[in-house]
Amino acid sequence: MAKVNLDVPDKVHLKAKQLQLELEENDQRITLQELYKELVIIGLEAMKKKMSNGHMLSDPKGYTAIAS
Repeated sequence: MAKVNLDVPDKVHLKAKQLQLELEENDQRITLQELYKELVIIGLEAMKKKMSNGHMLSDPKGYTAIAS
């Protein structure tokens, strides 16, 4: 497994932490590491789908809007 050091904006991290807490309230225990792995997989799938629909990745920062 590859290790990646990723700087995540506080706003995005707080949303991930809130999601983790919501999952815990529903008796679904998940670590932040597991959550980020799942978010990367989901993000890659969404990006691949978007690109297959003819949208090219022109501005990588544009994808941060997904987390807003």
